[in-house]
Amino acid sequence: MVGKYKKYDRKFKQDAVKLSYEKNIVKQLAEELGILPSLLSRWRNEYLNFGEGSFPGSGYVRVNPEQKIVFELEKKSKGSQLRFEILNNASPYVHKGK
Repeated sequence: MVGKYKKYDRKFKQDAVKLSYEKNIVKQLAEELGILPSLLSRWRNEYLNFGEGSFPGSGYVRVNPEQKIVFELEKKSKGSQLRFEILNNASPYVHKGK
C-alpha cells in the first residue's frame, strides 16, 4: 500500500495553520480544507514549537529558530573536518616529487 497517504507541501501547511489561528475553529477549517482535525492540530503544535522551521520536508532536520545557528555551525564543522581529513591523507602523495 505504497502511496496511500496524501502529501501536503510546506506552503499549504503554513497557510492552513495561519488560517486556523485566525478563525480559531480547528474542526470546521479542517473540514473545509478536506483534512482531519487531528492532522491540523499536529501541524499547529509543530508550528508552535518550531516556528518558520516547521515542515522542512522529508530528509531534512527540523530545527528550532534558536538552534538554527548551532545547527549551521555544526554542519560547517563537519565539512571542514572532511576537507582536513582528505588533505591529510593526500599529503604523502603530494610530496612524492614531480
